[in-house]
Amino acid sequence: MAKLYAALRLARQAVRTRGAHIPRPIRFAAVGGASSFLQLVFLVALVTIGFPKDPANAVAFLLSTQVNFALSSAITWRDRSAPGLPSRTVIRRLLSFNGMAVSTLVINETIFALALLRLPYLAAGALGILVAAPISYLVSHRLIFVVPAVTPASARDQTRQPLYSPQTGARTSFLDGVPADEILCPADPAPADNQRQSGV
Repeated sequence: MAKLYAALRLARQAVRTRGAHIPRPIRFAAVGGASSFLQLVFLVALVTIGFPKDPANAVAFLLSTQVNFALSSAITWRDRSAPGLPSRTVIRRLLSFNGMAVSTLVINETIFALALLRLPYLAAGALGILVAAPISYLVSHRLIFVVPAVTPASARDQTRQPLYSPQTGARTSFLDGVPADEILCPADPAPADNQRQSGV
């Protein structure tokens, strides 16, 4: 069992390392293709159990959007989704992504309804996906999966934030690993000043 876990871990690391060198548009296309396929699977399932085609397409689109967000965070914009990302940033991205999905859903549904007049429903659904995909990429890249800005004040706070180092047992600073006790902040008096004030 331990060997299997180790093999899976190595495989996952290899995929992540190689995936980082794949151009972002190709990663977006792969994730979008998987999500679109899932949307069509949902569409077929809903139509099969009796849903009307238009509402079924909308529900399938919204369901696949949640999968799309997870894959986009983990693959397409992985370099902008570090493990230490604040939860509020993840929630903001999720809400923004779903807001974009609702907007592109209008486009998707319009194309689907028009194409349904002349095409089978699966072809109409695929056409709606193709039209909405470029809009989704641009909005995601420029507005949703952006790197949070670091202000000088927040950067200064991070350098003063102590962390615990399991290797040495000492507290270290957030950015450069310098022991926290050795950091002299601008507002702190220098050691020589402390000695003069104490009369040493």
